[in-house]
Amino acid sequence: MLLYNHLMDEKGNVPYKHTCPVCGKKITGKVHFESLEKYMRGEMHIQHALPNMPAPERELFITGICNICWQHMFSENKAV
Repeated sequence: MLLYNHLMDEKGNVPYKHTCPVCGKKITGKVHFESLEKYMRGEMHIQHALPNMPAPERELFITGICNICWQHMFSENKAV
């Protein structure tokens, strides 16, 4: 995951760019830099550090896997 902290906006958000390791999808967005740092340093659980970010987006910072791949991998409706 690439964070561009030199591009921080007035709210403390920085752009990020990531490639899902499963499907190769390119994902971009913005994240509050200090909040993400607290998670990465182990000071907070991610849901507390980034409470306004939807869970599928937070998953990118935990596993690196995009929402579509996560849903596919852990769907209860998989054919066996």
